[in-house]
Amino acid sequence: MNARSIAAARAAIDAATASGKPAATAGLRLTQTAEGSPPTGVVIYQALYRTMDAPPPAERTDALRGVLFVTVRM
Repeated sequence: MNARSIAAARAAIDAATASGKPAATAGLRLTQTAEGSPPTGVVIYQALYRTMDAPPPAERTDALRGVLFVTVRM
């Protein structure tokens, strides 16, 4: 799945990348839930850069290596 194809995920990924801090989606319907699990959750994204600390804002796009995420069922 391409997370950027989902508007709520794309907004959170962009916010995490721009700020260097974790960003969460609003509550959304989870499509891969086990029977009996809550169908709603949030996804929290954290941008990963070449260095441990987020670089200055002007350098974040070039230093971006990827995005880590965790899904939390509610």
